[in-house]
Amino acid sequence: MSEHDDVRDAIKAYINAHPEYECKETTSLPVGASRVERLYLPDIVVMKGDAITHIVEPETSTGGTTVIGKIYLANKCMEKMKGERTQPKGAKPRLIFVYYNNKDAFECAKTTYEESGIKHDHTHLAEVYFTDKKEAENWFP
Repeated sequence: MSEHDDVRDAIKAYINAHPEYECKETTSLPVGASRVERLYLPDIVVMKGDAITHIVEPETSTGGTTVIGKIYLANKCMEKMKGERTQPKGAKPRLIFVYYNNKDAFECAKTTYEESGIKHDHTHLAEVYFTDKKEAENWFP
């Protein structure tokens, strides 16, 4: 297994220790989309009942440029799912980027997000949150 897989599995185990939350086995978004139809394939999708509460992206090597695309796609998927009524109208998950072992990528992603202008254009997400390995357990639930 890769470092990314190990990190993803550790985060999922931490989330699954909270019985009111569930990590979906299939993470294709919009929910129910086939491989061809999906817009976004995040690493971890957390549900509480029928609502997505968290979308978690463990980042072990990527920098800021991919973050903007993931934010855009997560927001679009939530908008689409609310329109199709596969998510409650009030559902607004937190999109969380957890950086492991790459302080430079963490800083780059955070700066790119803050300077991009997308910060005010993700109305279907509660927030976009960046954290590193040391702070990882402070974001959930």
